[in-house]
Amino acid sequence: MSGSKEALALREQGASLSEIAATLGVAKSTVSVWVRGNPLSPEELKRRLRVNGVKGKLVSSASLPQPWAPPQATRKYRELAGKDLSSLSKGRIAEAAILFRLALLGGDVLKPVFDGSKVDLVAVVEGHSVRVQVKFMHRGRYGQPLLPVKTSRRKPYRRTDFDFLVGYDLETDSAYVFSWGDFENNRAVVAACEEAHEAWWKLSGTQ
Repeated sequence: MSGSKEALALREQGASLSEIAATLGVAKSTVSVWVRGNPLSPEELKRRLRVNGVKGKLVSSASLPQPWAPPQATRKYRELAGKDLSSLSKGRIAEAAILFRLALLGGDVLKPVFDGSKVDLVAVVEGHSVRVQVKFMHRGRYGQPLLPVKTSRRKPYRRTDFDFLVGYDLETDSAYVFSWGDFENNRAVVAACEEAHEAWWKLSGTQ
């Protein structure tokens, strides 16, 4: 049985991307490509919500990738507990965190000259340039990191506004990378999920 067929078989049994990758000994990004179009069933999604201590329905919609147990809060975040951050500070923190990650990828990063652009950064990764919108994530009712899919004026984004929407969760020092296709049917918010967690491979054009 080929790797892709094995991955699909494991997916049908309710295995997550990480579980499939570990079983087959391949990268999670490879598994994501193999099982695309085969999301977990609504029943399995609800079961995982209960396992992770979340009651009720998904924050956004059942079409989202399955929720999972996100990283724990970092020591730095615990030291900042109770500190009130302004919207400006949150934006700067998120952008700095994403710039750091893009620098580690070894590509070039460009910033718009003027303020107010829907694109915060233009990243050149492996000769492939992508427009990136960065946002600070907030916590939902059940503690899930959520990423708003609207402009600062509360208007929905358009497909031509950017290539990737990247959210930064300060509490766990985690970034979530979403392509337009990941949230085009979700016009309010998208929730943190395993498939988007530090998924920088998407920027290379191999998604």
